[in-house]
Amino acid sequence: MWGKYPEEDWYLYQVVGETTYRNTNLESRSFNAQVAYFDNRIVIRGLKFLGSSIDPYIEANVRGDTTDATFNNTVDVMAGIEYRPFRLNKKLAESPWTDWIRNFRSYVVYDKREPIKDIIVFSNDHDVEMGFDFFKEWGIDMPKEGDKDTWLWGELFMNNRFRKTDFTINDHYDGFIFNNAGKIGLKFPRIPLPKNPLNDEMVFWPYVFFDQVSTSAISANYENRYYIGAGMRLMPFRAYRFLNSQWLFRTKIFGEYIAFGGVQNTKTEPPSSVPDRDYRVGINFSLNRF
Repeated sequence: MWGKYPEEDWYLYQVVGETTYRNTNLESRSFNAQVAYFDNRIVIRGLKFLGSSIDPYIEANVRGDTTDATFNNTVDVMAGIEYRPFRLNKKLAESPWTDWIRNFRSYVVYDKREPIKDIIVFSNDHDVEMGFDFFKEWGIDMPKEGDKDTWLWGELFMNNRFRKTDFTINDHYDGFIFNNAGKIGLKFPRIPLPKNPLNDEMVFWPYVFFDQVSTSAISANYENRYYIGAGMRLMPFRAYRFLNSQWLFRTKIFGEYIAFGGVQNTKTEPPSSVPDRDYRVGINFSLNRF
């Protein structure tokens, strides 16, 4: 009843990290700062249930930037349980049209936040969150030896959750937050390279993307808006020789423009001093993200 299934390990270690230079961060026209996050999760296989398992996990998220804002520089330490009901479903894995369903995750987590720079005033230091999410990317993995690579690629992320405090001063924030984001793009042009230790070709990954967030609890513009943008990505280590090193293989260097037509606010308009466009340049890496 307790423990792993034969085809898996006892634990799963997941990492997502990113650092970007942001022109405005959709906060201030004089923002001009570096923003970074580093998320770590360890999932332990737990109670077997309906072909999957209810798994406890611990998580530590570090967020920071080069401004003096205390609320942008924190460490979150979390403990929770998650359930991915379809993660071992072999039937769903047979088709790319259904494989994404296996990434569906429901969870409950307690979150304790610690400031890095200074005390964060008018804010709770804890939260309880429950919800469901999934992340899926396609067109990223290498084709089988001898097969042609696809021209299209994409990413889709969804997170719908209930939060008790949302780290506001209100102990009963009790709000539902809905967040959806996606990217779709091409792998073009492809430029052959002379013999080198990294890659046989340079592939450009132009894309368009969207991001949407809304909440039932407050009308603040930063939690009720959506935008569409465009970007360019490079994956310099996406090659057969790096298949056994996810850290390198999935490294992404990118630049993005936000947003076509400006950010669209769905409840209240921010002050005119708040920018509705941004330019970002950065690097992203991940391990076992799904």
